[in-house]
Amino acid sequence: MNTRSKKIAAALLALTVCGGWNPFLKQNADVKEGNEAYADGKFDPALGSYDAALKTTRDSVEAHFNRGDALYKQGKFDDAAREYVRAASGGDKGFKSRTLHNLGNTFAKGGKTQEAIDAYIKSLMLDPKNQDTKYNLELLLRQDQEPQLQPQNQQNQQEQLDKMKEQEKNVQMNKQQLKEFKAKEVEKDW
Repeated sequence: MNTRSKKIAAALLALTVCGGWNPFLKQNADVKEGNEAYADGKFDPALGSYDAALKTTRDSVEAHFNRGDALYKQGKFDDAAREYVRAASGGDKGFKSRTLHNLGNTFAKGGKTQEAIDAYIKSLMLDPKNQDTKYNLELLLRQDQEPQLQPQNQQNQQEQLDKMKEQEKNVQMNKQQLKEFKAKEVEKDW
């Protein structure tokens, strides 16, 4: 075997071992059909195809992931979250990170802020360079803090308003006292 052939063989072996490519694994025809329907915005037929794929390969993380995507597009966030959790049980680190990112998005859309934050953190643990996940996490953390700050700001505003009312009251009292004093001064002059 020449040097070039050895390098090619080593590269193919590395890709296979690292989970990035499997020359013997063919995409499931039902998943492919589902992906085509999904790309056309036909989410119900896509779900049907992904269901068919899961009947033949129950552990297909790809089918679970894609089902999650289709359910998310339909606004079925709880169902989508369940599919992403199933999908996150397999695949390589990159796939798991993407799945957890989508799970975070699903929780966020469903109003489950803490669960979304947890999913984003787990995603970043697998892929710390994922800028989209970092952005979404930062956004949620800021939003999570805002409700705590708003009552404080409202309280500060109320305190300032109360102080202004008190100052206005004092000004009115001082004006009244000044009028009374001037009236007494005028009486003394006579």
